[in-house]
Amino acid sequence: MFKNYLKITWKVLKRKKVYTIVTMAGIIIPVTFIVLITSFLVHINNYNPPKSGFKNVVYLDWVTWKEIKEDGNVNQRSENPPTYSFINNYVKTLNSPKLVSAVSVNFFSGSDIIYMNDNPNEVNIKYSDSEFWEITDFKFIHGRPYNKSEFEQGARVVVIDEKTSRSFFGTTNAAGKSLEIKNKLFRVIGVVKNVDITMFRIWANIYLPYSCLDNYLSNSMYLNFSRALILTNNLGDFQKIDNEFQQKLTTVSFENAGNLNHIEASFKQDNYLERIKDLAFTFFRYYGDVKKPLYLAGALLFFFFIILPAINLVNININRVYERLSEIGVRKTFGATTSRLIGQFLFENILIILTGGIFSILLSGLIILFINKTNALSGIYLTINFKAVAFSLLAIFILSILSGLMPSIGMARAKIIQSLNSSETK
Repeated sequence: MFKNYLKITWKVLKRKKVYTIVTMAGIIIPVTFIVLITSFLVHINNYNPPKSGFKNVVYLDWVTWKEIKEDGNVNQRSENPPTYSFINNYVKTLNSPKLVSAVSVNFFSGSDIIYMNDNPNEVNIKYSDSEFWEITDFKFIHGRPYNKSEFEQGARVVVIDEKTSRSFFGTTNAAGKSLEIKNKLFRVIGVVKNVDITMFRIWANIYLPYSCLDNYLSNSMYLNFSRALILTNNLGDFQKIDNEFQQKLTTVSFENAGNLNHIEASFKQDNYLERIKDLAFTFFRYYGDVKKPLYLAGALLFFFFIILPAINLVNININRVYERLSEIGVRKTFGATTSRLIGQFLFENILIILTGGIFSILLSGLIILFINKTNALSGIYLTINFKAVAFSLLAIFILSILSGLMPSIGMARAKIIQSLNSSETK
């Protein structure tokens, strides 16, 4: 039976070449986009180096300061990332975590222009402590990270990525060379493999120790905005660590907080939704609820890449069915059942769309290869993995069912006389 279905499908494709081309285009374009989008989302959600150990990391990204009046009403509030001093005094002193690190947020350290041989170079700078290199697993191409002793001594040392090293020195063997940053001379001690921008919490071109800043221990609420990376023994300790932190918050000093007299902060676990939220903040400075925009984006993608192509394919299939009414009439005359005709047409449709889907995956692979080879996404290297292929195959299956079910039912229910008469009216 399936052998006959294959033969019929092949003959249909050969007989109607325009139909075949239009159908394939209607499949390949949306499915290719689905594969690329899925590959990007899977990339965001993976724990790749230098974040291999981040499955057991929780974060402190925001602290809310309030002025609460005697009647309980909130008079004013200020929501900011914690400062290095805050993390040093109230997070690093916790007993429950395995390790705590502080690292600057990008809009505090941000980008800077560094001149090398009179040529301006825009780089992104991030400040960190020495524990940062213990929580992360950067691949060092040359040299090493700064250690606790160098941090405590305020040594002017710097770690740079390979892109910056090649741009400034023409080589990745830059350890020992000098680099002027913000009118201070630093010694390069390490060169790390490039980190892509989706790892925004740890992404930078240049890494400096906080201790090279004159005011890094300042108790000001608005200096050295940072985030805390808290490494746990396992995520089962999360509640224990957060409870200890809430107790620690009762000891916070409001000496430099003006009229503010209350503080709220809590750790959060790393998950897919939080990564999307932080990406939205990094790129668009949006830190509201991302669930609704995320669901809306998903609905729009589903509409444009599944529903619209399905409607297009339904129209094509209806025309194809009409042209085959005489064939259907003859087959019904010789005893073909409605269910068998529906099954055959759906089989044809799934086979055609599956063929287009395979071409889509191959095309996606070529596009991803081009993106990676040309570094078109600034260090983001995509792959077609099992999840991307599985999601694409699911999309192909939904597309084939949506586009083939209605026309196949209409075809199979056509009366024999009507089907046979259609050949006479052509």
